[in-house]
Amino acid sequence: MNDDESVTAGPSGTEPGLLEEALETKGKTGKKTAKKLQGTYALPLAGPKALADFLKGYVIASNQGAEAVTYKDVAVVANAHPTNVSKNNAFLAESGFILGERYGYFKPARETTEYAKRAPWDEEGAKQHIRALIDHTWYGEVIQKKFQMHGTLTKQDLIKAFGIKATPDPSDAGNLDLLLDFLVYFDYLQSDEQGNYFRPRLEVLFEEPGKTKFDEDMTKVVSGTPVSIAVDKLLAEPEEVTRSFSFVPHVNININLTASTSEEDVKELIKKVRAALEMLQQSAK
Repeated sequence: MNDDESVTAGPSGTEPGLLEEALETKGKTGKKTAKKLQGTYALPLAGPKALADFLKGYVIASNQGAEAVTYKDVAVVANAHPTNVSKNNAFLAESGFILGERYGYFKPARETTEYAKRAPWDEEGAKQHIRALIDHTWYGEVIQKKFQMHGTLTKQDLIKAFGIKATPDPSDAGNLDLLLDFLVYFDYLQSDEQGNYFRPRLEVLFEEPGKTKFDEDMTKVVSGTPVSIAVDKLLAEPEEVTRSFSFVPHVNININLTASTSEEDVKELIKKVRAALEMLQQSAK
């Protein structure tokens, strides 16, 4: 069994909606357990390394997606307890990492298969396939919206945003922590020296036709990359851009100032931002 496997309390996630679930099963003491509000979305019930092993297990057990398999088949391949695999199926399926074929049987998504095939040779590069799926999950959408307005966010900010979207029960906080760990493991988020989280600058999985390096860097500026990093990159790699159409760009630049930020730092940052905007203006001509 993997070191970071765990089974924790939390919503099953199999039925969307806020449902008050009375757990009437009597324990050894004969007392009823406390009532619990069921969440809107399934949450992970194991650590990120265990979840990654489950995904790889689905690919191997299914012969790279050729046939549907059960959680028991995956448990054998992943060297995990069957219960741990089963309890995480709701999260994996709801996120699109595995696809239901019939009751109790799943196949890995195409991106999951590509991840598992590439991982033995390039684990970090393989994670881009999982990030492509995360983009379309509820928690991926939460992150994208939050970082449109902020360059960095605290752990408390992210957990609160996840909680509001996914579960009404504070006892699920531990599972929200596991979700954040999962996102960091697959490099969907990274943290800085102060412990704040930001969206990393990563490669594009599929190149868009006609998209230039300049376009990519400016997209990263407006999607949450710290402006000083993105602007330095822009100025270090100037590029002539030719367009056959006109457009009006709208750019949001978030600048986080701290108590230690000096007036000289601010002036230098403004100069860099101005230079980047001038480059944008020139590219639009």
